[in-house]
Amino acid sequence: IPNVKPLPSFDDNLDRGIAAFQRKEYPTAVAYFRHALKKAKQPDEYSDAYGNLGTVLMLLGDYENALIFHARDLVIAEKNGDKISASEAHENLATVYTKMKNPSVAVRHYEKRVELAKETLDEKVLTNAYRKLGECYFELGSYLQAIETHKKHLDSARRNRNVNEEIIALQRLVKALERQGTLCRAKKKFSKALEYHTLVCDIAVETSDPMTEGRGAFHVALDYLSWGRHDSALEPLSRALLRAREIQTQTGSVATLIIASQLEMETLFQLGYSFLRQREWERSVKCYAGVLGMIAEDDPPSSSRAPQEAVAHS
Repeated sequence: IPNVKPLPSFDDNLDRGIAAFQRKEYPTAVAYFRHALKKAKQPDEYSDAYGNLGTVLMLLGDYENALIFHARDLVIAEKNGDKISASEAHENLATVYTKMKNPSVAVRHYEKRVELAKETLDEKVLTNAYRKLGECYFELGSYLQAIETHKKHLDSARRNRNVNEEIIALQRLVKALERQGTLCRAKKKFSKALEYHTLVCDIAVETSDPMTEGRGAFHVALDYLSWGRHDSALEPLSRALLRAREIQTQTGSVATLIIASQLEMETLFQLGYSFLRQREWERSVKCYAGVLGMIAEDDPPSSSRAPQEAVAHS
């Protein structure tokens, strides 16, 4: 921390610290915020100094001291009945715990942030709090809670008429639904897996997202295949194949085209398996030939790569 000379007043030091922070001169910002803290007399001055110190120390990677200052900020806010400042302190504490890879503690602070946003009728803060809370639940593997939270996230974004946040909410919801569906399939709860993956398809159709629709349909097919219902897998596999090929005929990023191509390959592979189980030999051979053709186009002649088998064959 540089040895900067303290300025006469709290506001002078705070303003100089904020200016240094905006220039990303974080050690200098810390020095001025510490000077501001020494000049503080009123609760709101202590709160400003604690909050700013916590934020800049977090950016410097000093998480332990960041937690100390944000916790002090929270104590002042709660003592004064300042719900807005308390909400901000909970947000800051949650952010530090997230940086520390401790989502289980971050969740508690985001839950409190949601509660306070409701009490203060701040829809914008509520939307953001639902998003971050849902992301924490996802990191914890609590996919059902993530699903319910991102549904609320979506509703809040729509009430707030925040189109960008609505898109994020839908993306997070789809991700949680896919993960919960896959988890149910692994536990052989096939009807529940189908329920979650069908919801993914429904959202994709509603938002005109062919990639998500194709991926969702592929998961629906895997649910049926894992369940032993090979005939029921044909329709969603055909749907996934159609969407994958549609995407590849359109202008898009290289990454998108690669993902679509991989989806096509995996879908052809599973179609071949489905036809094989139903003794439709010619159709099965045609699908597997399609897979081999795609591999030959992508790889050197010496390559022996094959698509990952998403379903255990029996």
